Amino acid sequence: MIGHVELILKNRPRLHRLIRNPVRQPELVTNLLAISLIAFTFFGVSMTIVLRSAHVWPQLTAIVDVLRHPDERLIWFCPTGLKNALEATEMAGWTTFFRPI
Repeated sequence: MIGHVELILKNRPRLHRLIRNPVRQPELVTNLLAISLIAFTFFGVSMTIVLRSAHVWPQLTAIVDVLRHPDERLIWFCPTGLKNALEATEMAGWTTFFRPI
């Protein structure tokens, strides 16, 4: 599997040739899936560490609200330790992000 990671990082043309080989496809699919799951896990853990050390957490706005009010943000970062998102917006002066539907 380490060899496949090296191919992804250093030799994409050779990786593309291997992917097109029907004999190697079952092995490659499982290895590439395992590599992608491990990479996604590392990404999630590292983002959690960064956000927790910065004492912020992402808050998402519903797509429907963003489509109804284009000036609203889809994502914003709320300081941790506050009871709710409304308290964070009042503290930061962002009351424009909460409008009645």
